[in-house]
Amino acid sequence: MKKTKSKKKAVKLKVCELCEKEFETLETCQECGTEYCKECGDVGRGLCQDCVDYKESMKNTSTEDSE
Repeated sequence: MKKTKSKKKAVKLKVCELCEKEFETLETCQECGTEYCKECGDVGRGLCQDCVDYKESMKNTSTEDSE
C-alpha cells in the first residue's frame, strides 16, 4: 500500500498594519488605504481604527465649537 502525502496549499498570511498580527484576510481603509484586521477597525464603515478615532474627534470638535 502506497502512502500519499496530502499537499496542503500554503496560505500566505498578511500582516495588519495597526496591530502587526498575521491574518488570512485584511480589510482596506476607504480613507487612508491602510490594511487592517477586523479587530483594528470598523468593517461596516470601511475604516481603520485610526480613521474612526479621527472622525470621532472631528465630530466632537465641531460639536464643541457650535455650543
